[in-house]
Amino acid sequence: MFRISIEEVGASGGGAGAVEFMLDDGESRSARHLIREAVAREFELRGLTATPAKIAARQKEAVDGFARGTFAMLAGGVPVEDLDQWIPADMAEEGIVFIRVLPMVGG
Repeated sequence: MFRISIEEVGASGGGAGAVEFMLDDGESRSARHLIREAVAREFELRGLTATPAKIAARQKEAVDGFARGTFAMLAGGVPVEDLDQWIPADMAEEGIVFIRVLPMVGG
């Protein structure tokens, strides 16, 4: 079971806020798989409507963004550095956190 949190830090005007949810499959997964799952679930939780093709495109953008360093992923407070890194399923207490740091206005 994974507790997932998606946060934006530094958003002017407060940004979209944090989203938190549980993935309760019970199996260990790669960072790449967790990113894809998080994107799909975020659409659902934010009430966004999208075609499967649009969700797949956003999942690809997110995976590519992680590879470029657009956002950080922490598993149990430890940075995840590779898309193929295996994340144990017992992360329910520590959680998985996705953090996107946005630039501050004017700097």
